[in-house]
Amino acid sequence: MQEYYFYRNRSQIHGLAKLPVRLTPGDPPALATLSERRSRCVTSAVQDAQARFLALTKSDQQDIAEWKARIAMGARRDWGSCFDGASVRGVFYEPPDVCRVVMIFPCLPGEY
Repeated sequence: MQEYYFYRNRSQIHGLAKLPVRLTPGDPPALATLSERRSRCVTSAVQDAQARFLALTKSDQQDIAEWKARIAMGARRDWGSCFDGASVRGVFYEPPDVCRVVMIFPCLPGEY
């Protein structure tokens, strides 16, 4: 499956993440519901899609893992407005424990 699609002035990028384990850290550990686990998975998949978008930029070419770390630390530059206008087109849960989001960005990575 192709994970990047580019149109005239927007991009469609797929983000992937693994469903978190059922136990949540704490003392004592607690069980997370399926909806909580799916919510965290979608959040991680959105971050993955954003990192994949940024890995395609022209001015600051970095690996996807580097972009994930930067996003997690709160990095935000001129591409931040593109993320603000982005929308999730669909969420898919694939066996055994993967979630996929399809995101539409209202810009192209080559603009940054």
